[in-house]
This record gives sequence, structure tokens and C-alpha cells, in this order.
Amino acid sequence: LGLDKAKGKEGGAAGGISEERVFTPDELTRSPKWRKVGPLLKSYLGNTLHALGGMTDAPLLAFALRRVRASVPLLCPPPMARIADKLLKACLNVFGTSEQASPRLQAFLVVRQLALSMPAGYIDKCLKGVYRSYLNGSKFVSAASAPHIAFMTTCAVELWGLDMQASYAHAF
Repeated sequence: LGLDKAKGKEGGAAGGISEERVFTPDELTRSPKWRKVGPLLKSYLGNTLHALGGMTDAPLLAFALRRVRASVPLLCPPPMARIADKLLKACLNVFGTSEQASPRLQAFLVVRQLALSMPAGYIDKCLKGVYRSYLNGSKFVSAASAPHIAFMTTCAVELWGLDMQASYAHAF
């Protein structure tokens, strides 16, 4: 079955909608639907963050982080800034301390999505956090930790490549 057949007769995804509208944070908070969705989203993300703090199973942790990444663009409005900070902290913890590659990758992808989706100054928090996680993870180098350090180096380079001006400011 091809993707064209799954889209429907109008050619767009999900009932003929062919374009995806991107809302600014101000438009989201002024929307009458936000009053209903905002508290639910806040509850969902808060409970997910609480669950992330207690998860030890690597595949489950990777799955939860993969699902949270889809909600990151909804964290842009100012009422969600505290949850975004908590999510960044949790992801940096997983990125720096996880033994498995899958949760580390998913945590980095959430951090990258936060850096891209949040307002302009938020990338600084992401850069600082990844740098600190990199420093903490590379204190003691051994044959077992070398792949983890190499992965963190690659991730840091990718994140620093997103915004050259912010990267330059952090480098000097």
C-alpha cells in the first residue's frame, strides 16, 4: 500500500489537510483551545518527567524520550518554561549517565529539539548543559568509556553547529 493511497482522495494527510500551520507561542496562549489543552499538556509532561526520573529500563526510557520529543514544540509558551527547564535537566542527566546508546541518543534528540523549538536564548542553556555533561562524562577515560565520550563529542559538535553566534559566544 503506497503512501499516496493512505493519504486519501484529497491528497493531504488526515482528511485532506495538506499544509501544517505553525503557531507562534503568543498565538497558542491566546487561543481559546489552549485554556483546555494547556493544563492537560502540563500534567502530561509533568507526569512523564516524574516517570523519567524513576525509569531504569533502557528501552522504556528511550521510548518515553522519543514520545516526549513530539511535544517539545508545545513548550514554547511562557507558562511552560519551567517544564522545559526540567525536561532539559532530565535529558541531560540521561545523556551524560546512561549506559545504553539508545536512551542517550533519544535524550540528545530531545535536547536538540529544545534548542531548535524554544525561543532564541534557550539554545544557550542547551549548549551549557551538553558541555557540562560532556565534561562530567569525560573526566575518567577508559577503553569502556571511549565510545560514550566519542558519541558525546559528536553530539556536542552537532549542537554547536546549529547556531554559530551562540556557539562563538560560548567558545570565548
